Amino acid sequence: MKLTPALLPVLLIISAGILAGPAAASGYFIITASAGPGGSIAPSGEVLVILDGSQSFAIIPDDGYRIDDVLVNGRSVGPQPIYTFRNVNFDNSITARFSRLTGSISIESDPFGATVLIDGVSRGTTLPQTPVIIDNVPVGIRTVELMKQFYTPWSSQVQVRTGETGPAAIG
Repeated sequence: MKLTPALLPVLLIISAGILAGPAAASGYFIITASAGPGGSIAPSGEVLVILDGSQSFAIIPDDGYRIDDVLVNGRSVGPQPIYTFRNVNFDNSITARFSRLTGSISIESDPFGATVLIDGVSRGTTLPQTPVIIDNVPVGIRTVELMKQFYTPWSSQVQVRTGETGPAAIG
């Protein structure tokens, strides 16, 4: 390779980075922090921590989600809103997992056999003399619609709460 005046500074910068990179990180370790859909972790990305230092992470679910689990170096430590690494002496990782908050809706109709739509998505059919329970409905205000051939469609807003079954009875 022929060294030209333009190439020499590039080689010097690359060489300096190779030599200075490990020296600059000496005495530090990296904690890689990430979060799945439904929330965030702060700080995130690659966080430098000095040898024997500590670093705390905040795990923050989005609205309508909860912390499902926190994994430290691939092992579950449970759903914690804050996790602190202490006496750091090797590279680590922390991953936050989230799940949607859900509830259920109980629906009855007369006549039975109506198609149940929740937020425009078909979720089943009403039954004779017994309510149909629709599980895993995201919390919040949901639009429940019932449709049956030759009948006027019915629609209502229903509040879905975490771990509860809310009624949507039609007579």
